[in-house]
Amino acid sequence: MQSSQRDILRQKIADKIEAVDAKLADNALDIERLEKENECLTNHADGLDYVVAVISGILTGLIDSFWVGEFSFDRGGAWGKEKVENFVQYVAKRQGYEGGNLAGAIRHLEKFEIPSDGNTHDFGGGTVHRLRDFAHHPTIGGLAFSMLTQFTGNAYGVENGLLKIITVKNKALIGSDMPQKIVFGTTKWFFHMVSDMTGTSSNP
Repeated sequence: MQSSQRDILRQKIADKIEAVDAKLADNALDIERLEKENECLTNHADGLDYVVAVISGILTGLIDSFWVGEFSFDRGGAWGKEKVENFVQYVAKRQGYEGGNLAGAIRHLEKFEIPSDGNTHDFGGGTVHRLRDFAHHPTIGGLAFSMLTQFTGNAYGVENGLLKIITVKNKALIGSDMPQKIVFGTTKWFFHMVSDMTGTSSNP
């Protein structure tokens, strides 16, 4: 084969390779575009997302069961001592309390313990632990730490301005599986917060 023919053949091969490379580049761009479109249509929820969804459903059910007709956030700021006490007794009676006094209602709800109750003295004891122990805060943050305790086995709080993490002493209050952890971390926490609204049964 003459040199000129070989050069022509090499050029044809080079042109074919270039055309294949260009087609591969186009295909790569198409694949990237399709992957982005597929990403938008893919469910990226993880375990935490599902836990939050379940918690939201449970809390909605609790609010509907106990607060509808009894509590309004619009009127929340106007609540006085009497209103709070009536609410505590109302919730206790919905949970089977048959008495007629506040101390008994609180005592009835105090059976809904939360894991960090066993670490009361580690967070200052008395009523101080309700401030220092994050799970004792009647807020969405308190609920979050209640759930965190269920999944880590630790109580979280603060001491001298520093984060304090302590292993929960009463493991019986930690759920054995995910559904139980969710129930313990939400339902028991809710009723415990209600029992704390006006103090303790010994100090109404």
